Amino acid sequence: MLGCPKELKKIKAEGISFGNAVHWARRAGAEVEAFQTSQTDVDFFRQSVKKCCSSDNCHLVSSYHRAGLEQTGAGHFSPIGGYHAGSDMVLILDVARFKYRPHWVPLTLLWEAMDTVNKTTGQRRGFMLISKPKRDAGMLYTLSRKNESWVGVVKYLMDDVPHLLKSKDVKDINGILGILLASPPSGFGKFIQSVAEVKREQECGIGISEEEKQRLASREELLKQVRDTGFFEYVVNFLPSTSCCSRVPGFGGSENLDEIAASVCSHGAEPDPNNCSSTQPVGSNILTVLLLMLSPETWCGIKDEKLREEVRSLVSMDSLPAMLQREVLHLRRQLYDLKKREENMANMANMAKRKSAVAQKKSAFAHGLSPQNWIVIAIISAFIAQFLSRNIRRNIRRDLLLLRRNLPLPMVSLRETGL
Repeated sequence: MLGCPKELKKIKAEGISFGNAVHWARRAGAEVEAFQTSQTDVDFFRQSVKKCCSSDNCHLVSSYHRAGLEQTGAGHFSPIGGYHAGSDMVLILDVARFKYRPHWVPLTLLWEAMDTVNKTTGQRRGFMLISKPKRDAGMLYTLSRKNESWVGVVKYLMDDVPHLLKSKDVKDINGILGILLASPPSGFGKFIQSVAEVKREQECGIGISEEEKQRLASREELLKQVRDTGFFEYVVNFLPSTSCCSRVPGFGGSENLDEIAASVCSHGAEPDPNNCSSTQPVGSNILTVLLLMLSPETWCGIKDEKLREEVRSLVSMDSLPAMLQREVLHLRRQLYDLKKREENMANMANMAKRKSAVAQKKSAFAHGLSPQNWIVIAIISAFIAQFLSRNIRRNIRRDLLLLRRNLPLPMVSLRETGL
């Protein structure tokens, strides 16, 4: 969730405020409603607890001071896992389980622990309601794995590009764009085509409904927001053409981003190369959104500190409008999901290889033994079993002798015990 290791180290050393926790949760793509105790009251908190504890789609995280619960420590975050109406108590699932296991506390006592001031920020603590974003699908683009090339492209974007940025001495934004497009994997254009997939009308040639008009208007506004980003200007200047339908170096063949995007926007009809409508997500838009959707950790390896900070400011969620934030986070979640799927596929393949290798070794061992070898193995196994049995009896005999010396046991002959 965090952008760079430095941020994680800082949080480990200094902690995180309520406002920053809300910020990082939203940046990770969650739908977050945050409430400081100064903005609400204990009754609303109780209703929120009941709502979340009776639903699978909502989670409540409380920010409180441990001293208010007679615990050691200072400010802390923990999710609420349950509510008991009869006693008006909440179940705190303490994330620091090495200190406190899940425990019940009175809701009013937790409210008092929340209604405290963070000395660092001067702000009151509170609670947040975390849920999945309401809008599941992207308005402009979506990622898919319909084409087999997606595995290599995801690995390239998530693993290879960060490594290249770390290993090369990049001096400016054009250098970054050059690295991204210099040697993309095979099928990269087809993956971009998957990125450019948008919701198509189920029927062509039929009048546009009011809902479709609203969707097109929202998409046009979203495209405008993409073009207003700082990265878009760099991308436009980088692409070697004066027309809006420019070919991108490194893609090979006749494939280019704008032909793909225009085809999608025309719902499968042949694109008009002379028509560059504002609602068509041309190559510059696609490449800009691709850069924005990459993990924040992608840019951490850039050696030039000034350039690294410039890129981080360009891709920062704080600098993007809310609609574009949702679009980027939606694509980023899809990219993470594809990466996770790729890792699972690789792990399953490795497990299958290991099982196959073990089976082959067992088969080779079994087929390589003659009947005489099996007889020798059986004799040795019987000898080992007899040796272990004698050792066990010897140890039991020794323990009984020790017991006879130290305890007033009945005088029973060891021979009577069978030992």
